[in-house]
Amino acid sequence: MQFVKYLKEKFNTTDELNKAFGLSYWSNDVHAWEDMPSVVGTINGSFGAEFSKFQRKLVD
Repeated sequence: MQFVKYLKEKFNTTDELNKAFGLSYWSNDVHAWEDMPSVVGTINGSFGAEFSKFQRKLVD
């Protein structure tokens, strides 16, 4: 999945990803890149916004 690849390049580790989006607060910690939750219907606004940013990069 290209979104996961984008996140890996941007955040390097799942710990950095969890911290950046407050995923621990939402009980959505990601412990492995393969366990990335779907952004469809996410209640985490920051995570959803990052996906929108990723989508915009695809059309640039």
